[in-house]
Amino acid sequence: MLHAGTLVVEHRDSSGRLARYDFRALPGAEGLKRSLAEVFAARCSRAGGWMSHKTSEQAWWAVRQFVTWLAQQEDVTGDVDELTASMWKRWRLSRPSGTSGRTQSVVVASLLREHPRIPLAAREEIAERRTSNVHLRREPAQNTQDTHDAIYVLPDKQLQQQTVDDIAGGVDDALASARRAVLSARLRHEADPRDVPTVTADCHDIHHSQFTAPGTACTASFLLCLACTNARIHPGHHPRLAHLHHCLESLRSVLDPARWASRWQQTHERLEDLKDKLGTTVWAQALAEATATDRDLVDLLLKGDFDR
Repeated sequence: MLHAGTLVVEHRDSSGRLARYDFRALPGAEGLKRSLAEVFAARCSRAGGWMSHKTSEQAWWAVRQFVTWLAQQEDVTGDVDELTASMWKRWRLSRPSGTSGRTQSVVVASLLREHPRIPLAAREEIAERRTSNVHLRREPAQNTQDTHDAIYVLPDKQLQQQTVDDIAGGVDDALASARRAVLSARLRHEADPRDVPTVTADCHDIHHSQFTAPGTACTASFLLCLACTNARIHPGHHPRLAHLHHCLESLRSVLDPARWASRWQQTHERLEDLKDKLGTTVWAQALAEATATDRDLVDLLLKGDFDR
């Protein structure tokens, strides 16, 4: 969880042990650190998939390398919506070859693609790095190799002692977590009048989202309601979500695969999970019952009008 008024993220592992990560201690702009803290906190939540401190420590190390590198660039990045495809490519090429560099790129990519304000061009470049099995390397230019390694590779003494197998295991963990997009919203038989309706679900607690600091109203994309344990889905939502799924299928047939995957794949996977839970008969009936209002709202959702 992300503590209100701070940039401190807490991660409780499967054994109940607590670890804290203070994003204020990182270099860079406040907005950038807060956005990264939000997606980091989402992964540290019960639905986020990080079950051990080893995984969150690995991610913390990778995020630190990323923001340190950004802080050293001439084009200062104030927040995630200022990231460009060129920046991501330069960061990726600056990573050392081998497992260490691959870990940094994979882990940071898996976090950035979760944030709804990442620009489309940067999102596509991030997705392209994740689908490639080749890690390119650019030798350090102005730094000596020792300086390069000290800054970018393993500045944390504890991490320096990790074995190659440990780091490789972290990569596999990160990849598996990044691939896993399941429905986190709770299914209900009927609406609860205490919940707040949104475009894709009803919100049970709008001020305690896993994507924003506790005590503040959630500002995450409505598509992320499907990934939130506070969301409630009842039969009144089924037609609209079935139509959304249908539209994503249509987009998949006409968009470049990397572009579709970077923007829509995780939402599609969560809707596939919902479809499996409801069954094909209920799903087909729901799609047939989609109204003009449902279609209009989905159209606005896909255009990003609700995120502006």
